Amino acid sequence: MKNQNYLRIYANIGKENYSENEKETLVKTLITIGEEIFSQTDLRMDIHGSGYGISKGDPLVKQQTFWKKIDKKGYKNLFGIGASHKDYYSYRSQFNLWMQSHNFFRLDIEFFWQANDNFDYEKAQKIIETYLPIVRIDYAYGYLADKNLSWDEWITKESFWSSTSYIPKEEEIWQGQIGEILNGKIKKIYAFNVFNKTQSKKTSHENLKRIPLNDEIEIGLLT
Repeated sequence: MKNQNYLRIYANIGKENYSENEKETLVKTLITIGEEIFSQTDLRMDIHGSGYGISKGDPLVKQQTFWKKIDKKGYKNLFGIGASHKDYYSYRSQFNLWMQSHNFFRLDIEFFWQANDNFDYEKAQKIIETYLPIVRIDYAYGYLADKNLSWDEWITKESFWSSTSYIPKEEEIWQGQIGEILNGKIKKIYAFNVFNKTQSKKTSHENLKRIPLNDEIEIGLLT
């Protein structure tokens, strides 16, 4: 059963450095999306970065604790955050700044939220539009996923005693192709797509409903 919506955004490909103000904007935007688009008033937070004193075993803290740690340490060592509902599987989101060339310099953003029968195009578009003023979106896609889909599109298998995760072959191949996004590379056609100009030209033969967002990108909906 497909019981969650999944949206992944690739942005600022090639950007190597972020100021503390830029990181602060990314943090506040992720939290605002949770609160305003998804009405999440009790988010649990995780900080991706060194020196913030968050346990690896139980990383999620309430917002009050999160902001105290940010106020104390600032944004210098931060390369991402996670924001999740206390019921982890009903809503979760994160962003990561990939700052190593072998992983392709990029901003990687992910959202999971509960699904009904169809992909939630409306919320996906609202998320994209929220990011447009603050980042350059290079590519995005969304689809209905099983509950076992996890961060970075890994698959988690749970048993009574433990859980194991693995990266599907398709995703492993794609990870080596991310650097070609600006040259028009796409992973495949999904229910919800956001294309850059070159991608739009290369997918012009596809039967998609096109919604321009600005001069550089457009949404492509599978019809």
